[in-house]
Amino acid sequence: MLERGETVAMATIVKRKGSVPREVGARMLVQRGGKISGTVGGGCGEAEVWRGALNVIDTQQPTIVQVDLTEDIAMESQGVCGGIFDVFIQPWFNAPEPGQPAMQDYAAAIATALDGERAVVLATIVAAAGAWRPCVGQQMLIHEDGTTLGLLDPPSAPDALTAHLQLAAQQ
Repeated sequence: MLERGETVAMATIVKRKGSVPREVGARMLVQRGGKISGTVGGGCGEAEVWRGALNVIDTQQPTIVQVDLTEDIAMESQGVCGGIFDVFIQPWFNAPEPGQPAMQDYAAAIATALDGERAVVLATIVAAAGAWRPCVGQQMLIHEDGTTLGLLDPPSAPDALTAHLQLAAQQ
């Protein structure tokens, strides 16, 4: 899709509280026409994320959608989890930010690592305030051998940030 110049939205569960259908890190890819790959849990909560993803495709601005499965009406339904989860939705397209690789490069690197059964960590800034706010959506892919793709460049970032991410990729 990226090779064809399409914009898609990647939805990732980044926080959860209580009982929810999926774990942190679960992902769902949404295409402009509404087709999805993967899941963040199904049902009404996933539909809420799906609508948010279509908006992200149109605006090309990342956002966080909070899905609340604790409402009284939900508690009366069978099979409802009763927790809350936050989903970061990021547009993926091939117009890279200055100094950053195209999303197609990230996708290709991830596919190559998975094909070779090698670990990678995709670190993404999902929320920020103040001087860090423009950094939301920045990402860096760290391979288990320590090589990286992309750059996390928030103002006054701790020097140890990259070292911690590289350690995570090696574990």
